[in-house]
Amino acid sequence: MSKQLSAAEVLDIARKHWEVENKLHWRLDVAFGEDKNQTTNNCAIENVSILNRIALNIHTQDTETNDSIKLKRLAAGWDNDKLEELLSSIVLI
Repeated sequence: MSKQLSAAEVLDIARKHWEVENKLHWRLDVAFGEDKNQTTNNCAIENVSILNRIALNIHTQDTETNDSIKLKRLAAGWDNDKLEELLSSIVLI
């Protein structure tokens, strides 16, 4: 049985969905340059996308600084101790 929704309810549901989608896509594009990625292999595209989302989640959960995700990525690339700290936050030992 389908639930009957008004046009206003459908619009609200659609807006909430796209709000989340747009925020996630925007963050991935700005911080990770996903739109510039020229990978053509379908498996590689999916793998890079998954890794980007994992990295975004790790950096989002890192509250040590208020730096942007892009700056946090750079810091992890420049400092092996910082990278180890971020990676240890997801690895259960």
